[in-house]
Amino acid sequence: MESSYAWNSSNQALEHYYQQPPDYDRNTSQGKEILLEGLSDCKFSYWDGQTWKTDWDKTEELPQMLKINFKFADETKEQEFVVNIPVGP
Repeated sequence: MESSYAWNSSNQALEHYYQQPPDYDRNTSQGKEILLEGLSDCKFSYWDGQTWKTDWDKTEELPQMLKINFKFADETKEQEFVVNIPVGP
């Protein structure tokens, strides 16, 4: 399955787009689901093994980790979610 995630500032939501089978074209997703609503801010960072990057070139190897920092509109504290990306044979 092909998956992508996006911060939609117009509706203040973190969205998940998916397609099966994958065609690797972000503009042809089959489905969408809202993961988080009511966000005032959302940022993605990618760990390359040495530093956190704010963008990722799809020609590079997959990042080792993904970090999402977000803040709900009715809260002052930013929250952070970090996930390891398993890379294997």
